[in-house]
Amino acid sequence: GSVSADRALAAFMQMNNPLNIAKILGWFVACHLKTHFMEMYRQFPILSAWGNAGSGKSNTIEVVANLCGLDPTSDTPVNVASPTAYAILEYAASTTTIPRVMEEYNKSKMQSKNYAMIGEVLKAAWGSETIARGNLAKRSNQSSGRTGAYVEAIKVTAPICTVSEQAPEMPALVHRSLQVMFKASELSVGRREDYYYEAREGMGELRRIGKFLMLTALCNTRTEWIREEMAKAKELVSRKLDERPRYSRQVIWVSMKWLEQCLEKLELR
Repeated sequence: GSVSADRALAAFMQMNNPLNIAKILGWFVACHLKTHFMEMYRQFPILSAWGNAGSGKSNTIEVVANLCGLDPTSDTPVNVASPTAYAILEYAASTTTIPRVMEEYNKSKMQSKNYAMIGEVLKAAWGSETIARGNLAKRSNQSSGRTGAYVEAIKVTAPICTVSEQAPEMPALVHRSLQVMFKASELSVGRREDYYYEAREGMGELRRIGKFLMLTALCNTRTEWIREEMAKAKELVSRKLDERPRYSRQVIWVSMKWLEQCLEKLELR
């Protein structure tokens, strides 16, 4: 029943247009349930937030990430404009439910090999697939094969959000992503700027809500409930969409339904 927590979440919900907020809020809340989704379906969508500079994408992500326990003063996003393969893999493999935010994933500003490499990591994140990296073994006991190489298998387990000025172009990645396009012109609609500052002041309250979501996901959320809600959500999503985009939208419907129930328990209606 906290008034400050209620105001912080209500302010976030009015920071941008409702469709953008629904996708972003739904995805970050769904991160708490990623283990459930992976156990049943072996799939989890990537969130792709993109738009021109000054469109509010990074600020919006920074605020809502508090629902997953990310503190903007210490858990800063990673700039992937000039990455190394092992650094990106380590970042993407270091959690299972805490989202990893990758900034500046812009094709025009990156070397083509780096852009493609990160694209492969993002594709692997959809199904928590394993990426193998190999080096020549320095010691004989490091290699068990005939090639004399040491191979390390890295499982991409983190939920990943990309923030960029350009929409992803790789078709396989587009199919695995929830696309959210930001426009600077929408920030001046109504009191959205005021709501942003109000939500930003309440980020600590959002982390408190996030802690409750985490505990609820761990202790009180059955996979059977999610399976039932996914079946219901299937009827709410257009059948004209391909299989993966449809699944991604079902995940959003279910996570929003779950969030609604959690907020009722907190008396934040």
